[in-house]
Amino acid sequence: MELLAWLLYGYQVLVLYYFAVLNFLYATFALFGLRMVARYARELSELSLKDLLEREAYLPVSILVPTYNEEKTISASLPSFLSLRYPLFFFIFVFDFPIPLPLPLL
Repeated sequence: MELLAWLLYGYQVLVLYYFAVLNFLYATFALFGLRMVARYARELSELSLKDLLEREAYLPVSILVPTYNEEKTISASLPSFLSLRYPLFFFIFVFDFPIPLPLPLL
């Protein structure tokens, strides 16, 4: 019985070390991949991004902006919407006003 307990204990330790090494490898690969992505992002110049956006393959984009009680802050956020660098885009502002309940049945 004591031999079985030692075998089970050894198996548990083996599984623990296996998953510890596996998680260490996952973390190492993730950090290496993050470093490579950061390097690629630095190498991607502003001009190549501009060239990509000026191609005619892009379709127009519609951006829905839901608002509720935004009378004071919508004027501050409007310039950031208009500063988008995309060939053709549309903004649809949806102003949501509270409706008193109960609604009349038609």
